[in-house]
Amino acid sequence: MRRDPARTERRRAEVAAAGGEVARAGAVVGASLSSELKAELEALKRLEKRLDSQFRVLGVRFGLDGIVGLAPVVGDVATAALGLYLILRARRLGVGRGVQARMLFNLGLDLAGGAIPVIGDVFDFFYKSNTANVRLLMKEIERREKDASRRK
Repeated sequence: MRRDPARTERRRAEVAAAGGEVARAGAVVGASLSSELKAELEALKRLEKRLDSQFRVLGVRFGLDGIVGLAPVVGDVATAALGLYLILRARRLGVGRGVQARMLFNLGLDLAGGAIPVIGDVFDFFYKSNTANVRLLMKEIERREKDASRRK
């Protein structure tokens, strides 16, 4: 993936103006959440909701992951690709390798569990890897913001 140099420069200027610095992958350190970062997080939360909890039937929340996962192999691979997109976006936000590894484990468990005939279809409705991954992302960003505020 290629980065837009103009966007990167604007991002650096925005972060510098907020009193922070840019870490790897364009992550903000030492500044309050920018409007761009907030928009990115909201978009990832919307994706997570669509995949894991968009619908509710008889008190059970489920999303497209459970529905699309009913299609053998193709459904699980398609929803795993969307889950991988979420992880790649988290990486671009500067999430550490340890958190990325946990996110990949969650996604792999979802893919492997969903691949089991019949039982995997039920598993897809109840195991919410994308929700867990967004929680990991939010926890990491909150931790990073807390660390940055302590340094001030």
